Amino acid sequence: MEIKKILCLLVFVLSFLSCKKEPELQKKHPQNISREAKSYQLISYKNRILTDNNINIFEYNDLKISIEYNKHTFFGYGTKSLNLYHSFYDLDSGDLNLLRYDKADTKSKIFFVELDNYSSRQFHIYAYQNDDLYYLGENNVDLSKIIEKVKKVNIDFEIKQTDNNILIKSIVNNKLFSTLNYKLEKPLKIYKEYNDINEYIKTDNNLSQNLEQENIAHKIYENEFFLINSNVEGVTEVTLNRINKKFVNAKVLEGNSNCPDTSLDNIVLKNNYFTIEKYNCTDKYYLKEYITFKFDKDLLLHKYSIEFTDRHDPDRSIPNKIYTSKDFGNIKFENVTREFLLNLLNK
Repeated sequence: MEIKKILCLLVFVLSFLSCKKEPELQKKHPQNISREAKSYQLISYKNRILTDNNINIFEYNDLKISIEYNKHTFFGYGTKSLNLYHSFYDLDSGDLNLLRYDKADTKSKIFFVELDNYSSRQFHIYAYQNDDLYYLGENNVDLSKIIEKVKKVNIDFEIKQTDNNILIKSIVNNKLFSTLNYKLEKPLKIYKEYNDINEYIKTDNNLSQNLEQENIAHKIYENEFFLINSNVEGVTEVTLNRINKKFVNAKVLEGNSNCPDTSLDNIVLKNNYFTIEKYNCTDKYYLKEYITFKFDKDLLLHKYSIEFTDRHDPDRSIPNKIYTSKDFGNIKFENVTREFLLNLLNK
């Protein structure tokens, strides 16, 4: 009888432990299903229109995207109304197409503006999340080694997102071509809002002219030494208050091509020094530039400092670079240009 009791007790304990493990398995399984269900899926547009004034309209069931180049590149996003964003790349690099990927059960979208010039594909990538539009950067796919060997090139993307980090795998003819990392940083500012896309198409003719006129607007920076008048168009005027002498530079605010943001952030003045803080980029990095000038008998470049963010690995730690007059000598304010700074950076 004692042996029977022990066996019955053992069977009861084993049954209890097996029931306890089952819910743990059930908890893990739905998480895997949920994560898979929320991956990005390709969404095809149902119609594409080229208007008489060369605006490309991509129509989806739920929204419309507009892309045009009229001295400047403009990207429009709208459901009923349309928000227009000013971009800094050229559409002349190849034949235009648009790819859209949606994250399931969310409003998150990734757009690839594709420029096809046969031997390579250039993609400019936007992310739409939480009612904001972000420009993530470029993705260049070099096809020169395979283009003559295959009849058709098919490019697809696998997208994974963790918080503000977005990993994009480029798949060429079912083979992994590259893996690049992007980060949601500063959302693009809305350049112009329209009630609907038809209003935009009708009023588009003067868009670039209006942009150039708006660029004339300026901000004044001033202390006891300097009065600095700088506009978005790129002209910076520095007046020495004590002797009423003026220095002009139309090139110091210029940015490199294909940068999502080349804007002036701030001008900081301290005694007989001032620093221009601006955004720029190279093929590999986003840059925050600090260009410091000093007046002592003449207005000269004093220091050039750069902060780096890797375009494809934003969390990577990169040391800042600092150049002083020991590196570049006596350089007058009016001679500091984009080319000069770029050459200095590449030394």
